[in-house]
Amino acid sequence: MDLLICEHKESEMNILLRSFVEEYLYIKFILEKDSVRRGNAYYFSNKVTGLKKVRVYLENANDVETATRLRNSIEKELQKNNHKDVNTLEDEISFYNEKYSTVFFDRSKEKERYYWFNH
Repeated sequence: MDLLICEHKESEMNILLRSFVEEYLYIKFILEKDSVRRGNAYYFSNKVTGLKKVRVYLENANDVETATRLRNSIEKELQKNNHKDVNTLEDEISFYNEKYSTVFFDRSKEKERYYWFNH
């Protein structure tokens, strides 16, 4: 925080504080009960969200050549390090979407699964 103040970036402190409070509440919620399922919901939800952000970036990048190289690099790592059926970014998103949907009791309620803490 001192660094932000020294750099006259006080407004960023509010953003950091909000993030800290949100994460604290998430951890408290996860540890309250049914921790494994809630923890998995949190993890899988964040994984899917992050992967989708990568996909959007790659689809909208101004430098198509760099975006293509980055996508190829990501997919090479996926093929090397992940499950046998995960070869592309889309496969990875689908894989974690499926994992995410398994943590809910009623998998038919798609709208309720939008937020990981709805169960």
